[in-house]
Amino acid sequence: MPKKKKSGGGVLRTLILIICIGVFCFSAYELIKIFLEYNEGAQEYHKIEQYTNEPVESGSSEFSVDYEGLRAINDEIVGWIRVPDTTINYPIMQTGNNDYYLSYTFERNTNIAGSIFMDYRNAADFSDRNTIIYGHHIKNGKMFADLRHYTDEDFYKKHPIIYLNTPGEGNVEYEIFSFYLTGNYRSTYGETYTYQFADDQAYQEYLNMITSQSQYDTGVEVSVDDSIITLSTCTNRTDDERYIVHAKKIS
Repeated sequence: MPKKKKSGGGVLRTLILIICIGVFCFSAYELIKIFLEYNEGAQEYHKIEQYTNEPVESGSSEFSVDYEGLRAINDEIVGWIRVPDTTINYPIMQTGNNDYYLSYTFERNTNIAGSIFMDYRNAADFSDRNTIIYGHHIKNGKMFADLRHYTDEDFYKKHPIIYLNTPGEGNVEYEIFSFYLTGNYRSTYGETYTYQFADDQAYQEYLNMITSQSQYDTGVEVSVDDSIITLSTCTNRTDDERYIVHAKKIS
């Protein structure tokens, strides 16, 4: 008895099935690859935490950093940032552009986690009136992902201080005075990310602008006598949207 020939519809269904299986396998591969990169990045940063010492005194926020040891691995480190009871506990890097550390870790390994890094235009010693620090919003909750929690005012009240350690000053505290989302990162880049100012008036106008944009009133006053830091991370909702945290130096 002669075999029946496959109909055109049967061939098409088989082809669609093969394509679907291929797409599924590729998607699974990409997800596994991303998961492995997340894990590798987390392990690397956990490993270099050994170069910092936890506070010795009970209730103290001060910590020390072995910059000599860290510079032997990567001499572009300019400081360390920490927010207690969050995952933010990382070295701060700086190089000649704002692209490199988007995809390279502290140990210069290619990784989607990248690094926490200072704007290349800023003075490495944090002497500018506004020092800008960037980090990814990683879906596993690492890097600057916890900045998203500042949308909740109660979270802010529990975490109002950002702790930095720098080679020149040691432990430095910054008090948050403004948090908001930028609706269009690219169009506001020249405003939100201003780091130098022509005079006190220009700086005061900038401080007024970023304070008025805050999602809630922190009650923290800031003036031209203050130096500040700006933390920035993406929201992962649109390409241009960013979470912004501004904090002033208090010690």
